[in-house]
Amino acid sequence: MKILHLRKRLVGPSGGLPPAGVRIRPFGGPEDVAAWLALRVAAFQGGVAAGRPWTAEDFRREFLARPWWTAASIWLAEIDGDVSDSPPRIVGSVVLGRSGRPPADQASMQWLMVAPDHQRRGIGGALVAAVEDAAIDRGAVELVLETHADWREAVRLYERLGYAPVAR
Repeated sequence: MKILHLRKRLVGPSGGLPPAGVRIRPFGGPEDVAAWLALRVAAFQGGVAAGRPWTAEDFRREFLARPWWTAASIWLAEIDGDVSDSPPRIVGSVVLGRSGRPPADQASMQWLMVAPDHQRRGIGGALVAAVEDAAIDRGAVELVLETHADWREAVRLYERLGYAPVAR
């Protein structure tokens, strides 16, 4: 599986807004872990990153145990439930992380995922905008990411949003 490395120079706030009916919010705490895990299953179902189902311990190891992690490093896209008394549903997520090692580490976009039944509705772009704005607020001038070359829809999204391949 070929991995693509992409980057974008950050020149100012993205101005990206979520589509109507979608809220972008930071990770709220332990109550969001199960919803994030369910989103991961749905988003990567049958794909390269599917692997075995993750547990709350996997989530803890990937995020909570990382030195760069804060609740403000994960954004969730949520919509209202289908009926008036159902809770909001998490339909997307993205993480602002770090890649490389200090002093050459960089802001890195990770784990962009959107539930299959909500793709191509502007949610991915809104999540990317949230990460870009946060990276700028934290002093980054560039944002890097890696993705699988076979994930053509993701590659097209990143290119449409101004990300370009990194020469290796």
